[in-house]
Amino acid sequence: MKTKLISALIAVTTLGVLVSVAQAAEDAADSRPPRPERPSREEILARFDANGDGRLDKTERAAAKEARDELRARGDKMRARALERFDANGDGKLDAGERAQAETAMRAEIAQRPRAMARIDTDGDGQISDAEWAAGREKMRERGGRGGPPDRR
Repeated sequence: MKTKLISALIAVTTLGVLVSVAQAAEDAADSRPPRPERPSREEILARFDANGDGRLDKTERAAAKEARDELRARGDKMRARALERFDANGDGKLDAGERAQAETAMRAEIAQRPRAMARIDTDGDGQISDAEWAAGREKMRERGGRGGPPDRR
């Protein structure tokens, strides 16, 4: 009888620990900004399969790798500039307050640039709503960072 009780108690305790660990992991994942999705195989083929054979040959793979490396380098430069400008405590990363400050500054800078404002302010009210901001960030992510076309063949 005691053995069954102890086994049940251990099982309930273990379940409780597992649930709390899972909840902590979920909370941590929610606090991080979403990572951009990687392009699908079909998207990569559409962009880099120059001869249309459905496969990437050596030259096409080299072009894809070069584009990826260029995108990473551009992202690294943008992150370095953001850290230099907004990392107030000098810890090498932007905490929530620093990210909020950076977003406020970027919105203000965009409002001063008519072409950028026209692209983001889709309802034309002269303000950037949260929905417009999120859509603009997604477009920029799709385009690989700063304003260039999505396909750079």
